[in-house]
Amino acid sequence: MKILNSEETLKKVLNGKSIARFGDGEVEVIISLKQGIDTGSHDSLCWKQPYSEKLEKELIQILTTDNKDLLVATYPVFSRQNELLWKNNRPKSLQSALRIQQYLINIFYNNNFFPSELGNAFSFRDVLEKDLSVRKKNYLQIKNFLSNKKILLLTSRESDLKLDMFENSEVFKINCPHNDSYSVIDELESDIINKHREYNIDVILMSAGPTATCLASRLSSKNIHAIDAGQIIRWHWEKP
Repeated sequence: MKILNSEETLKKVLNGKSIARFGDGEVEVIISLKQGIDTGSHDSLCWKQPYSEKLEKELIQILTTDNKDLLVATYPVFSRQNELLWKNNRPKSLQSALRIQQYLINIFYNNNFFPSELGNAFSFRDVLEKDLSVRKKNYLQIKNFLSNKKILLLTSRESDLKLDMFENSEVFKINCPHNDSYSVIDELESDIINKHREYNIDVILMSAGPTATCLASRLSSKNIHAIDAGQIIRWHWEKP
């Protein structure tokens, strides 16, 4: 199983692969919320998603299904080098990252499936990378990729439409609920497909927690370029 770095992950996504990210939000939905544990995350920007058996099954299916058009990405831990990066740069988050790694390893073993490669879920805002010039380079690559394209943005925040990243793009928006967006995932998928066809959309950007992870997988199977963007469109770089 090859573990891609930030640059390799970004290159694949900008060359047309959809990406589904498995970060703390996706894994906590399965591990902690399934056990009735309050994750303690009350950041207003974080998506509120209650536990759902259907959601859990769909996330596990994404992890254990070979999809040539989709790159599954997770916390960059699966190597001694990355573990040391966490320890040196984000020591308070290391245990959470290792917990996610162990959970994913168990899923792969239990299903006798190991992906040929895993992407870096932090590719667009690599918080382990202290060299700000690298972050800026990645940001500008994304912004240049989106330039002069028709983008469909799935989010609950109106302010996302005004982000610097989209200043040279034509952006269409689909509103989704901030709480339990998975409960309306079928309607969101249908709306995305219809607007993709109607407006000849180039790429879908989604900020919708675990729902975006599932949508990226569903849409990629329909030959739609979908990026589970999360907070990266907002937090990767304020003003390069």
